[in-house]
Amino acid sequence: MQKLQNNEKGLTLVEVLGVLVLTAMILSSLIYLLNYTNTSLNQVSGREDVMQQSRDTVSHIVNTVRKGLIPTPLNGTSNNLFLNGVNGQYAQYNFNSSTHTLEVVYRLAKENGTLAASPTKVVLSDHVQNIRFDANNGKLQITLVMQLPNNSTKEILTTVYTTQR
Repeated sequence: MQKLQNNEKGLTLVEVLGVLVLTAMILSSLIYLLNYTNTSLNQVSGREDVMQQSRDTVSHIVNTVRKGLIPTPLNGTSNNLFLNGVNGQYAQYNFNSSTHTLEVVYRLAKENGTLAASPTKVVLSDHVQNIRFDANNGKLQITLVMQLPNNSTKEILTTVYTTQR
């Protein structure tokens, strides 16, 4: 009989509480790591979106200039750019510093040479901190400063040569 009483099996309350505390610590660490990973992923995604907008913006301007449109006036520095072409073609890039947007209104010839029926208006980006167009004797220097999600900036600088030299 004595042998049966000393052979009790099971966990004490202290052991159960110890396991619960360790489990809670491990789960809270995992939740913190998952939250940190999610925040980092969102920040990287946002940065990549802004960088893609900057590449698209510069590419649009460069391609428009390469179609034969030239800056008006030929020399000067501004936050806005007017490109003038033949047969009524034009492109007007407007920077709004209060909304951080860069939009373009353009009317270009189609592939068959006919002029588009009406102008097209497109917002190229809403993350532009600043843009500067520096036209100088057939050379157009574009300085684009983008606002990144972590409140830092990225400056993109490119030069395109016009047909007017």
